[in-house]
Amino acid sequence: MVTFYMERTNGQLLYDFCFHLEESVRFDKWLRAGESSYEIVYSDISSPMKQMIPIGSLPFVFSFMKEHFGIDADSIVPIYIPNSLQTSAFLGRSLSLKKLDSLQDAKFQGFIKSADYYKGATGRFQELQHLLSPDEIYWASDWLDLTSEWRGFVFEGALLDVRSYSGSVMDSIPDIKKMEEMIDTYIDSPSAYTLDVGITTNGETVILEIHPFVSCGLYGFNQSNRLLPMVVRGYYHLLQEAQKIQKQTHKKDTFQ
Repeated sequence: MVTFYMERTNGQLLYDFCFHLEESVRFDKWLRAGESSYEIVYSDISSPMKQMIPIGSLPFVFSFMKEHFGIDADSIVPIYIPNSLQTSAFLGRSLSLKKLDSLQDAKFQGFIKSADYYKGATGRFQELQHLLSPDEIYWASDWLDLTSEWRGFVFEGALLDVRSYSGSVMDSIPDIKKMEEMIDTYIDSPSAYTLDVGITTNGETVILEIHPFVSCGLYGFNQSNRLLPMVVRGYYHLLQEAQKIQKQTHKKDTFQ
């Protein structure tokens, strides 16, 4: 039995993925005449146990990983754009890792995103530089003018669905074949993840970001038979990668 430990406040779900997951568990139970392999317990009425899978905001999930596995926030590193996908054809822009002093010296005018933390600084450098840390590393790229942004849902190497989450849907849609080419190129991928792409003003489909399938908006994606295993795989991938990084960091500290 897989038990989801779901974030809830005063009986209310806070996120769309929690709602869809709850409905998927109900559907699976109905489909199997009450013999589902999944169950949900809620954070406002139950205490978590190590074997449960946390479902909620990233702080909620990270807190669970810290409490039960001793995972530090520094060990949970965003995927962003994997090296294999950092090609001019997929990016449509420059991309490099920078520190604050380097960006300031170059009078950088583009887009930055934290390379160290999920939900870290994201946006125009000129608007954010007073908030940035000199010790942190940032992805820096040219600013893209986009007409729309889309989220692709990938499971076991297959693109299951694509949903719009920003911009003009009717005027610009993504190049599905190019998205599938990105998926085929990302050979060391998690088994479940999201692929965010944008459509530029000249109609080009470019990669924006990849997320592990944890705490990510679904925007209407609700394939119940796929959603449940995707959530399970997404969480365990994030946990295992964080454990690897923490172990490597501990080894480095030990020998310094």
